[in-house]
Amino acid sequence: MRETPVEWTEQLGQGQLPMVMHHYAHMLYHDGVIWTRFLQLGDERVGRCWYDVKVGVAAEATQGKTDRESRILRGTHAKRIDVCFDWGGTLHVCEIKPFGNHAALGQSLLYRSLFVRQYPAIQPVVGMICCGQADGDIIAEARSQRILVVEVGMSDLV
Repeated sequence: MRETPVEWTEQLGQGQLPMVMHHYAHMLYHDGVIWTRFLQLGDERVGRCWYDVKVGVAAEATQGKTDRESRILRGTHAKRIDVCFDWGGTLHVCEIKPFGNHAALGQSLLYRSLFVRQYPAIQPVVGMICCGQADGDIIAEARSQRILVVEVGMSDLV
């Protein structure tokens, strides 16, 4: 596995090796199944992973709150990226869904934008949807918005 760029670990922390686990931070069960399938594809270019990456601002105003209250609000109300990972030297901001639809596309677009704004030193960045199956209507739009869609199959999820 290639070495992770220093800028990435300085901003995001050490991350984790790309290994199958019983549970991934903040992922629902079926999302975890999809991510496990992706990892089991065995692509050697997949490097360090950062789970539950928070971006954006808290949904509620933190003005007038104590420091502790502000930290809690930021931690619980920030947008959460399922996983960011190094894939061949490019950081992928990945939304994981059993069924990749318009909502997944919207989340992916927003998360990529917020990530780039919050971590400008980390480059290059690609938005990605990893799903069991994608809605055919989003494929062309995802491509036009430079969002990668990876389907890993749904046979035992239905």
